[in-house]
Amino acid sequence: RGPGDTIQFIRFMPQVKAIAKTVIVWAQEPLIPLLKSVEGIDEIFPLHDGAPEVEYDVDVEIMELAHVFRITPSSIPKKIPYIHTTPLHLEGANRKMKVGLMWKVGDWDSTRSIPFTELLPLFEIDEADIYILQTEPETAGWQTGYGIYPGKFSFYDFARMICRLDLVVTVDAMPTHLAGSQGVPAFVLLKKYADWRWMRNRKDSPWYPTVRLFWQETDGDWAHVVREAASEVAQLAKRHRAAHEVLHHLNTCV
Repeated sequence: RGPGDTIQFIRFMPQVKAIAKTVIVWAQEPLIPLLKSVEGIDEIFPLHDGAPEVEYDVDVEIMELAHVFRITPSSIPKKIPYIHTTPLHLEGANRKMKVGLMWKVGDWDSTRSIPFTELLPLFEIDEADIYILQTEPETAGWQTGYGIYPGKFSFYDFARMICRLDLVVTVDAMPTHLAGSQGVPAFVLLKKYADWRWMRNRKDSPWYPTVRLFWQETDGDWAHVVREAASEVAQLAKRHRAAHEVLHHLNTCV
């Protein structure tokens, strides 16, 4: 399982704790500082290829917990945020909406990725600062001059950066879960036949109340998805700018 899977299903720890004396989580090491903020966990150990060096009575793979608790879309735990960080300072215009962008996943499913050139409409939104969340963005097609690349971060600081954003625009990848678990609004750009967790024919997600889904209408056609998302981002950015101008005016008058 990937880090995004762990982040999505770690929400079940309070339910596990309700029936277990001690809850021990065995997780990817970079996630451990982040998961320490999750309710219901007693101990966390780094995941490796061997056996856990602790005694336990029952073990369960984290993604099986939805089945263990017989979860339905209406009974998914809704306590958001369930992961807590402090926002990281980001450079940029204070009155512009801060939007994070990720467009490429690993080679294990390249059909989830969007060519960078397809995303150019997002950079035409004057009221938004676009922050590049992509790992090794140059190799993913990014060109200097488009958006703001804040550099590399530890996993924990990457989560803090997302916490500071007003919106995340991403393909189906880990930033979706970092945003949703912290209650940060996110637009998720999905291929026509996306992963099971996003279900079908929904623009919302029962997993994350702050997530909105944008689907391909034709398999492989990202242009429509990007245009629709960019239009929504532009509207949000205008309202964000207007709200900041009103607040600035009120502070000036005090």
